Amino acid sequence: MGATISKGLSSSLGANLTHPLLYFGIGVLAGALAFGGRYCAQWFYSSTMMKTGHSFLVVTIIVVITGYAFFGVGICEAYTAFSKQFQ
Repeated sequence: MGATISKGLSSSLGANLTHPLLYFGIGVLAGALAFGGRYCAQWFYSSTMMKTGHSFLVVTIIVVITGYAFFGVGICEAYTAFSKQFQ
């Protein structure tokens, strides 16, 4: 970012990277939530609350898949932002 500004290039790259950074952040947050959800599921399984543990496991899997999707969209959007900047 600093190189684009110091070389006099358009600052639109920064504006175009805001959404990809948001998507990356959501993907990382989803990963952290899934990490905690996995431990909660194991705790419920060990305390003989199998249905609750299974529910946590299913929600955790959904959160992981959602996080992968957001991370993938962030990669594609970042690629688009850079390709627009350096055409």
